Amino acid sequence: MMTDKLRLLGFGAEVTVSSPSLSKIKVAEDVNGIGNNYFPIESFGTRHRSAFRFCSSYENSVAFVISQDGGVKAIKRVGADIVLWPDINLSYLGI
Repeated sequence: MMTDKLRLLGFGAEVTVSSPSLSKIKVAEDVNGIGNNYFPIESFGTRHRSAFRFCSSYENSVAFVISQDGGVKAIKRVGADIVLWPDINLSYLGI
């Protein structure tokens, strides 16, 4: 968890924000978040569900789920949908 100034608050945290209406997320098929594939949030682990709940509760937020094997996923609320970009390519940033 980081602040809007990128100050590290902690890692390995589970966000327990209540989002009772959140039951599914949309997986983006392009950079604009276009896609028709919806998946139940139960299909994902704790880190992902935590990020989904956070983005669902805070409209202008974005979450990144970073895997120790190098994969990076982004999550953002777009309209009424929570959208997951499953593979953020960071190579153009030199990361």
